Amino acid sequence: MSELALVSVAFNRPLLISHQIRLLRKYLKDDYTLTVVDNSSEPKLIHQIMAICAGTGTPYVRAPTSKGQEHYDALNYAWREILEPSGAPYVGTLDHDVFPATETTVIDKINKAGFYGVGQRHSPTNHLYLWPGLWFASRQWIAGREVNFDGIRGEHKRDDGDTGSANWPLFADVDWSDMFQGHFGYEAIRPPDDYGLQSWAVERLGDFLHLSNGSGWMAIPHPEQRERLCLEMLEQL
Repeated sequence: MSELALVSVAFNRPLLISHQIRLLRKYLKDDYTLTVVDNSSEPKLIHQIMAICAGTGTPYVRAPTSKGQEHYDALNYAWREILEPSGAPYVGTLDHDVFPATETTVIDKINKAGFYGVGQRHSPTNHLYLWPGLWFASRQWIAGREVNFDGIRGEHKRDDGDTGSANWPLFADVDWSDMFQGHFGYEAIRPPDDYGLQSWAVERLGDFLHLSNGSGWMAIPHPEQRERLCLEMLEQL
């Protein structure tokens, strides 16, 4: 049994999974296992991701299909069927467009507060939670409490929270200043435009790189240019 059990949720981007497996092996120095939970919607891409996992010896699990291939359903499945029963003392989830960009460890960072990642706030309730794209915790800190990657459901649709916000009770009484503080910021990869950071920037999350629009969920100008620039960044790591 490894010390750190990781799950990455794949969605229709085989190249991202290929780079993620490669870069985790190159840079993550913790004793870890990675399982790819595939939430893809296109059969051809599902087969490509399966082949990448088979070729690299990476455990592959197909997420149960759900209406809209909801990300939180795949994460809850991963928790229930893989992470929680793994027995590993540390667990983590990654989005498929998050990659270590330099040699790093996370167990030491988790130990500082019991969890490590990127904090987000649900504005209508002011609840703080850990973004599931870079989400690490110790089993001792979780202490048998419920883990739920759903979003908060508000009285009105506009008040619904992002995936992972329903985990806020885990963090209700924590001192966030105890969490390991790395450098978090944005890096421009092309000239700024009016579409936002998902168009012209990537995120630097400590030792990790987040492409932030890896699935192309946000419509932006010249998406093929952004994709080329992002892939060039990954190829250079």
